[in-house]
Amino acid sequence: MFYNAIFICTTSNITEILYPIIMEVITIENRAYQELMQKLSQLCEHIRFFSQAREAEEAEKREKAEKEKKVEKKENWLSSKTVCEMLNISSRTLYRMKKERMIGYCLH
Repeated sequence: MFYNAIFICTTSNITEILYPIIMEVITIENRAYQELMQKLSQLCEHIRFFSQAREAEEAEKREKAEKEKKVEKKENWLSSKTVCEMLNISSRTLYRMKKERMIGYCLH
C-alpha cells in the first residue's frame, strides 16, 4: 500500500516564525490522496469556468452600456423637407407653425 504525506505548517505567533517551523505530518493512503487531488482539480476547474463566465458577462454589460451611450449621444435632425413630408404639410405651413411656436425647432 502506498502513502502520501501532507505537510501542514502550524504557526500561531511571531516567535514560531523566527525559529524553525514545526510541521505536522499527516499520512493518508495514495488512493485517498489521488481522490482528494482530483476533487481539488475539479473545484479549480469550476472556479475558473465561473470566473471566465462572469468576466464575459461583465464585458458584455460594458459593451452594451457603451453602445447605449453612443445611441444617446447621436441626435437625429430632420430637414424641413422631411418634416413637411412626414406631416403632409407645405413648407409655408411649417414656417408658420415655427413662427407661432406650435412646434419647436433649432437651426443646426
